[in-house]
Formats: sequence, C-alpha cells, structure tokens
Amino acid sequence: MRDSFVETMHELLAQDKDVILLTGDLGFGIFDQIAVDFPDRFINVGVAEQNMLGLAAGLSLMGKKVFCYSIANFSFMRGLEQFRNGAIYHNTNVTVVCSGGGFTYGQLGFTHFAIEDYGILSTFSTIEIHHPSTSTQVVDATRACAAHNGPSYIRLEKAELNFPDSFAIAENLGLHCHAVGERQAIVAIGSLLDVAMSAIADGAADNQPAVYSLTRHDHISDPRLLEELRSYDHIVVVEEHVVPNSVGQKLKAALQHVNVVQLAISDSGPNIVGDQNYLRNEYGITVSGIRNALT
Repeated sequence: MRDSFVETMHELLAQDKDVILLTGDLGFGIFDQIAVDFPDRFINVGVAEQNMLGLAAGLSLMGKKVFCYSIANFSFMRGLEQFRNGAIYHNTNVTVVCSGGGFTYGQLGFTHFAIEDYGILSTFSTIEIHHPSTSTQVVDATRACAAHNGPSYIRLEKAELNFPDSFAIAENLGLHCHAVGERQAIVAIGSLLDVAMSAIADGAADNQPAVYSLTRHDHISDPRLLEELRSYDHIVVVEEHVVPNSVGQKLKAALQHVNVVQLAISDSGPNIVGDQNYLRNEYGITVSGIRNALT
C-alpha cells in the first residue's frame, strides 16, 4: 500500500502545484525521487508531528492540499489536538496518512499499535476516513483526498494486495465485492482482505460466502451500503481495531435483523509484543477464526 501511495503522490505533485507532502522524519528511500523532483513542496519537519499538523493547517488555510505522512501512532494520535483544532475545525484540505494501521508495527510494542485510530477519528463528522484493502483502492483514496474540500485520513498497511472487484456497490461508496455468495458474507478491513480470501480459497467453508472490502468508514450508514448487506443472513466482520466505534459495532447496530459476528480486538489491546501475524493469532483474526465464525 505504501508504494502505491508514494507513486500516486508523485503524480499528484506533478499535476497540481497546490499539493504539498509533509513527513515527520519518515520515508527515507521511498520519498527520494519526490524530494528531487519537488524540493519546494516536500518538507521533512523532523520528529515534530504536532508541528507538522499545525503547519499543515496553516498551509491549507492558504489554499494548499496538504498530506501529512508518518507512522500511525505519531500521525493520528500525537498530532490529534492539532489536527482537530486546525484542519478539522476549520474544515480545510489536510490528509493525515497513517503508515502501519492495526498491528503492522506490533513487534515494536504497544506504543506503535494503531488499533483505535478510525474509531477515534470517526467522532468528527466532517472527516473522510479511508481504510483501503488493495493497491487500486489506495490510488483512489489518495486522489479522493486531494480533491476533497475538507480533512481526510488514510490508513495504510504494508501489504500490496491486488484482488480485483467483482463489482462495487454504487460509485465512491467504498463497499467492494471480491467474491460472490448468497447467504453469508465476510466484510474485511484493510489487508485482512487477504485473510478473508484465503478463508474461502479452497472451498472449505460451507455455503460459500461473499467477500467484501469496506474502504470508507464515513459511509457505513449509507442506505445503499446497508441495503446490499441486508441481503445476507450472517456476516463476519474482520478488523484490526478495538470494538468501540469499529466497523463491526456500527454494522451490528445498523443491521439488527442480520447475525453480525465481529472478529476484532476484544479488549483494550494486548500487553504483549509480537509481529502482526502473532497478534492476529492472539485475537483469532485468522483464516481459522473466520471459518469458525461462518455458520
């Protein structure tokens, strides 16, 4: 996902002189060409993420389209007050780009978890929240944020997935179908789409389920999205996020006549350190966990 974002940022910087990319002492190697080609619109602010969000707000008030890139806990959590008081409350075009959603950097300890991010940010009604699952969706999200007249958030992970859509539910709604089924469905967030597709790969699940990725958190209550999901009796939602304000919790509330089962972080987060796969196993956010949750 990161590579797709960087490539799209280079294209946007070339196409639009109002686009600016800020980074909080991150991106060495991956932003080298951007630094060479656009030295006046690529700024490394150093280990100063709060200042980065304040600078972004000021630039956006001058009509610029600003992207702020850092590891998730530094970009969304450390700079949350500045993001809220600046871009969110002034409704300006600043996009916070999270590198490493969920347990992507789990081996670095709980300081680097990003397991409450879109839940916290969804309390702000003006923000667009993107949690793409595929490289194509990252490109679409990045371009959408540049065009949006307000604050945005993009949650990236390491995986570069390329599962094609069977179809998308309404234009720009953020619900993409990758496998067709009738009675059951899996809704995957981010790179967990790969786990969901693996769960159905050998036909091990009875009553083959449909598989969706949901990429727009701020569209969860859209009637067209809910109408599509109401066609199923049983839905399994998989996400690397705590339960409060999660996708699964919101779908449970909205789809009261559908049996919605959630595979997520069922407590406030682990007190152990491990890589992404290790921590997913701790919470059953796995192929076997999905298969067990299907009826």
